[in-house]
Amino acid sequence: MFNSKKIVHLSFFILILLSLVGCRGNDDYQQLCLIYKGIVDQKIDLSTKEGMITEKISQIYPDFFNKNFIYIMEADSDKRYGYIKKIVEEETKQHWECKTIKRYYMTQF
Repeated sequence: MFNSKKIVHLSFFILILLSLVGCRGNDDYQQLCLIYKGIVDQKIDLSTKEGMITEKISQIYPDFFNKNFIYIMEADSDKRYGYIKKIVEEETKQHWECKTIKRYYMTQF
């Protein structure tokens, strides 16, 4: 049987293993929502907002940006949030939602 000390060590090992293989959890993508929250309500023009969003995402999520984001931005604006949501949920295997991103792509374009 496992005692509590062995379970703690096993849990720690699993966490390290997951971080090494690059698995992302739902919390890892909350920063994505925060990027939009910090930019979309600023009193600046749309092209400046888009540039700021693109720059931040490419810095913080380079893999996501290179594999997905540059292609998502080519889609119609009303489909972008759905694509982002689907990719995040497929990667994390968890429900994910960001009302700020959804509102931005539904109302700003």
